[in-house]
Amino acid sequence: MGEKIADNFVEKEKNQENASTIQSEKPNKNKIETVDKPASAEKPESEVKKEENEIPVAKVNLPTQPVEIIKLTKSGSITVPKKIREKLTENQIFACWEQDSRIIFQPIQEFQIQELTLVKTKSSTSKEPSKKSGKSKRSKKMKKPTGGPQPELIKYIPFQIDSQDKILSILESTFYLLTEDPPKIDEGIERIRYIIINYTSGVARNDDRLKNTVILFISDIIEKIPNQNFNELIKFAQESIVSSIKSKFLREQGLITLFNSSIRANDDDSVIFLKEILQGISEYTEPYAILQGFKGLVRSFSKNELNIPEALKFLIRDEIQKYIFGYEQPKKEIIHVLKKEGSEEEGEVSDEEREVSDEEREVSDEEREVSDEEGEIPDEEEEIPDEEEEFTDEDIVVTDEEMEILEKALVQNEIEQLNTDHSLQLIELLEEMHLIEDAYSLTENLLKSISAEDIRIDAVRQTLSRLKKTHI
Repeated sequence: MGEKIADNFVEKEKNQENASTIQSEKPNKNKIETVDKPASAEKPESEVKKEENEIPVAKVNLPTQPVEIIKLTKSGSITVPKKIREKLTENQIFACWEQDSRIIFQPIQEFQIQELTLVKTKSSTSKEPSKKSGKSKRSKKMKKPTGGPQPELIKYIPFQIDSQDKILSILESTFYLLTEDPPKIDEGIERIRYIIINYTSGVARNDDRLKNTVILFISDIIEKIPNQNFNELIKFAQESIVSSIKSKFLREQGLITLFNSSIRANDDDSVIFLKEILQGISEYTEPYAILQGFKGLVRSFSKNELNIPEALKFLIRDEIQKYIFGYEQPKKEIIHVLKKEGSEEEGEVSDEEREVSDEEREVSDEEREVSDEEGEIPDEEEEIPDEEEEFTDEDIVVTDEEMEILEKALVQNEIEQLNTDHSLQLIELLEEMHLIEDAYSLTENLLKSISAEDIRIDAVRQTLSRLKKTHI
């Protein structure tokens, strides 16, 4: 009986434990759950908004020198300080970009915009701005004067150069600046300097052609606007452009072009250009190059009917006279060596050799007389063999100095054959400069100096006859 009571008590305890477990698993509707809130939720609303609007500022190295403070207005504009504004042009353009933690504003010229990479925005791809851009292009075209002088862009590029489309675009806009009344010479020079600095590549051939293009552009400006004072522009071209051209040919062409431009502009530096041209011609060693140099100079102003001052004409005349009667003839001993080489190959005896053999024969006779007096005449003379000794190249010893003389002799012999023809062409240049008396006098002296066997003697006589009629 006691065991039953104990079992019932244990069972009752188990039932109570199960009931309590089921009760704990059921949700309690009256119980309030607590959730951990962030620290910001405990702060006032105004403080939370203030923290959200705050942007972290990057640490930068602030300048140590005195600065001026600029504030951005509500409309997005800024006011440039007066001291800086005085150094800028009226409608100054700036290139603006971000670099690291800095915002940079760099003053630029309008023509430099096409050289920059612009930021593409959404508005630039929309339809409306495209219409505006088209209008702006049309408005730029409208700024070009329709009735005034126009640039000849093809004339400026006689030789192909790198980036020539961009260069011609800048030259075209510069042309209209320089043809305004009054011309904007300072701005025009600045643009030309920009072309020289930014489009020279370090390749001498391309850079020389580029500088020649700029010289042709300046010449065209001066030719089309004759009443303006472009002496400053000519001075800039002389000091900064033509002096740095390495090609002798292009430098000579540039000097001739600037010489004609200085004549048109009544510039006193024209004599400086002329002296440089004549100095360059005198440095040529080939007669053909000398002749072409004078032709290029004289015909550059004769075909354009430029009125060259008499003093400059006389400078050209005096230099031409140095070449009318050719070069010095090679020395006789050089001709003797040249003829000797030819006679040995052909088995002939030259006149000079014959004279030398006669001299040797006279010496042998004198020796024979001396030997008679001394009584040392041999009973029998040794017979000289009739066979000629073989002549080899080893018997001739030619030094480097003698070889140089021989080469010069060959060149001079070739020059002598062309002297008369070249002299006539130089005389014709004097005639083109209307220096008829000088041309007639030089032709008369030329006729006296050439031999009757010269194949050009008839041409010299015809020239003399023509100049005589012109002179009369």
